[in-house]
Amino acid sequence: MNRHMPRTPFSTQLSGSAKETEIRIRNLFSGPKKRPPIPFLILMFSVCIFCGNIVSCQMKEETPPDISSPNGSAVSSSNTGQSTPADQDPDARLNEMVLEYLRAMYNATIYLAADAPDTPQDGDYRLDSAILLGTDTLDGELLGLYQINYSGVYAQSSGALEWSAWSPAYLVSRMYADGSPAEFLVRFDYYREGMDPGDAIRQAVWGLTDLEVCLFRDGFSTPIGPGNWVEPMFLDFEPEVSVFEEGEPIYQPGDYWENWSIGGGGDNGGVSALRYYIAAENRWSLQRLETGRADMVTPRGIRVGATREEVLAAYPGLLSDEKNWTWAYPDDYLWYCANENGLGPCLYFFFADDTVYMIQMVDMFN
Repeated sequence: MNRHMPRTPFSTQLSGSAKETEIRIRNLFSGPKKRPPIPFLILMFSVCIFCGNIVSCQMKEETPPDISSPNGSAVSSSNTGQSTPADQDPDARLNEMVLEYLRAMYNATIYLAADAPDTPQDGDYRLDSAILLGTDTLDGELLGLYQINYSGVYAQSSGALEWSAWSPAYLVSRMYADGSPAEFLVRFDYYREGMDPGDAIRQAVWGLTDLEVCLFRDGFSTPIGPGNWVEPMFLDFEPEVSVFEEGEPIYQPGDYWENWSIGGGGDNGGVSALRYYIAAENRWSLQRLETGRADMVTPRGIRVGATREEVLAAYPGLLSDEKNWTWAYPDDYLWYCANENGLGPCLYFFFADDTVYMIQMVDMFN
């Protein structure tokens, strides 16, 4: 299993309970496709026991301050074309912005590395460095990707207090015209060495769990995919919605699962989706979507009506015609997933007479 798949609070973890595992797998795939037979669920439970959960390498889990722009909204600001305030040094401004962020995140004393005392207090933090990894332009605005390296002080078993480095944080910032930061937009932790900074910026700003597993609709610049929900994309429709009473898991009070569809759903040339409402943030996160509409297209240019040859040309070496989930997908299909085991965000292309009639996105539990 790829242990570097991006995690979200809305990925279904592998359960230690056979009953819970059965419920979650049934709920994940309930809808237009068949539910799994009991023997397969028993097999899946056995796999779950041996695989275990993917765990974070971060030392401590904290709730970061809300610096995200709303999902589905294009990034916009009056900063474009402006210069850094003349009375501020760009490096000093960056350090102060990061210190403010860390203070809000941990509600603790934060030092610059050069100012850290020789005898810090338990629970203090230190900003070691803030590195600009790259910039890119999204919707006409310059954005920057920063890697934030920092440390915390903790008592060792000997009783001594020592600085201990934490896993880096990654922040996307609006940038002034001279390339200095203006405002942090969003924090994320899925960045891996070698990932293109522009791709990381778009994935973070768009709120996606995988930049490849998404769909654009003609005329819209922000895609929809597992992890986000782009409300403006469907404002010209009156959707049918119903609470999915069997949806699991529920993470916080007030959260719930919802079935959503327009135009009769994906099997009938429309769109259908399973989405999760996050009450604390008043937003939706997509878990699964099917579309039979020809005006929705993958980042590689595949839409309903494409031929099998066009799909294979767009996704060379990344697809399999093996029926990896035959109990849920009995049709003729090809699939894409960054994880070779099919866990995590996936794209499915369903064929009739070698022509795509439906595209599905689903975030398999990871």
